[in-house]
Amino acid sequence: MALKLYGNLVCPYVQRARIVAMEKNIPMQFVNIPPNEAPPKWFTSINPKGTVPTLNVAGAFITESMRIAEYLDASFPAPHSLFPPRAACRADIREFVQIVDAFAIVGVRALAEPDFKAARPELDMMVRRLDSAMAQHGPGPYFLGTTFSLADVALIPFMDRFRHGFPAFCHYEPFVAAPRLRAFLSEAENRMSFIDTRLSRFDTLRSLEATVGRTCSLPRPVVRVRPGNISDARMWVAAAIGDIDIELRTLTDVALPRLSHSNRDIFDASNGMMMLLESAESSLIPESHLQCAKAHCVVDDAAGLPALLEEASLSDDEGKTARLLEEVAVALRQLMQGEYVLDTTLSFADIALCPIADAAKRLAARRGVPIEVPPTLTALFTEASQKPLVKPTLDRWRTSDASTERAAKW
Repeated sequence: MALKLYGNLVCPYVQRARIVAMEKNIPMQFVNIPPNEAPPKWFTSINPKGTVPTLNVAGAFITESMRIAEYLDASFPAPHSLFPPRAACRADIREFVQIVDAFAIVGVRALAEPDFKAARPELDMMVRRLDSAMAQHGPGPYFLGTTFSLADVALIPFMDRFRHGFPAFCHYEPFVAAPRLRAFLSEAENRMSFIDTRLSRFDTLRSLEATVGRTCSLPRPVVRVRPGNISDARMWVAAAIGDIDIELRTLTDVALPRLSHSNRDIFDASNGMMMLLESAESSLIPESHLQCAKAHCVVDDAAGLPALLEEASLSDDEGKTARLLEEVAVALRQLMQGEYVLDTTLSFADIALCPIADAAKRLAARRGVPIEVPPTLTALFTEASQKPLVKPTLDRWRTSDASTERAAKW
């Protein structure tokens, strides 16, 4: 039976259906309906309300998130039921979902209210009501104790959004006085069905801005690098070329993450570069899966080049230094398919290579070794270093003792 789910990745109601599909290992095709836009005519022809989620079951259409959830659970009972067959239990779940839906409405309304003090009493009342309903039904961590059910599926998308939204929009923590809800969230957020369907904190806040018509202080990604380090440089180059607003800092302790972004810490520079670009939906990531794979292969192939430059910079043997620099230059030229790594398309692979090309060119000039590195790469690095986003910090590093000592090696 072919299933097709219409929705978008930012809608909490769509997330409910996606969580059920993940829990039940149900294969289905996902069709994106862009949020915050008028639904396309072809979609309103099958669902006149234009609402998501909508499930297509062999030409029959089911709307509303919990109807879809109940249908999926009944049609795919394995590996476990999310909606127990006992009538009393089902009635309890449905009653709890009604409280969750009321909580969702109150929460969104409170986020949209410029005067949060006026909206807070109703929000606090709904949080207490939810917490009490969970506590009265059992010790937890889920609504049905240790059994994950549709009650939990209904709740987790909204708790996740509001735990990020209220501190950012209203400087308020809504679940401080709700121990049962906090215990639930602590357990539920570790389920793969939630992990694989959740939004990043950054994307959550951005989607809430569109929903409530207000802006919040979106957290700036913090990029920590070692001044002069070739591998670390790809992160600030990616931000500069991709016009991604970051806070650029010196890495003062190797135990610190290279990137802190969207409530996550990334300790690897390559992963940090990719997260920055993916979070910003940057055009530096090719739309073609094949081209993207090629770019990743080039980044992997270049992984050993910074070590060769390090070895060349430390060597007192002029012949060895020249051989190593030429080896790096040849490797860089071979990795280029044209003007860029992907012929005429600038990508994250060029971002990763350009600090290597710039460092090789500067070290060669210092040692008097003639080499030919791809000019596109060195021009890209120069362009990035002149961007107002990073230039003041780079200038400060160049005048610092530590930076001067590091740069002298090149």
